[in-house]
Amino acid sequence: MDSVRDGRSIEHETTILAPPERVFAAFTEQAGLESWFVLRAEVDARAGGEFSFFWANQAVSGRFLDVSPPGTVVLAFDERPAANGETIVSVALTPVESGTTVHFFQTGFGDGSDWDALYEGMSAGWPDAFVDLKTWLETGMATPDGFRTG
Repeated sequence: MDSVRDGRSIEHETTILAPPERVFAAFTEQAGLESWFVLRAEVDARAGGEFSFFWANQAVSGRFLDVSPPGTVVLAFDERPAANGETIVSVALTPVESGTTVHFFQTGFGDGSDWDALYEGMSAGWPDAFVDLKTWLETGMATPDGFRTG
C-alpha cells in the first residue's frame, strides 16, 4: 500500500429526518444500498464480512471492519485498480430530535497521481451521494439520475 498522506480525508455531516435504525440499514442492507448508492450490492454486514458494490461502469469490493447497530459502520474499500491500496470509511450515526446526524469520514488516501484522481473523484462524488441518501430516506423516492446510476 502506498503511504498515507497526512490530513487528506473526506468528511461530511448531514442530518436526516429518519431514525438511526433506518439510516443504518441504508448502509448495511442490500435493498437500502440499492435504493440510493449502487445499482447492485452484495453484502455480508458483519465484522469481517465482505461487500461488493456495482455501478454502471465500475465496481468496488472490500470488507466490513465494524458493524454496530444502530450507530457505527466501518468499511475498508479495496481501491484497486484505481489506486494501490484501501481506504477506510467510517459512518457514525447520532440520534437527534429531528432524526439522525450522519458523520462520514474517509481516510487512507496515499500519494501519487492515481490517489490524487481517486481523492478528487470521491471528494466530488460523496456530497451527491448524500443528497440521494437524504432524498430517499426522507421521501421514499430514489433520485432517477442520481449517484447510483452514474
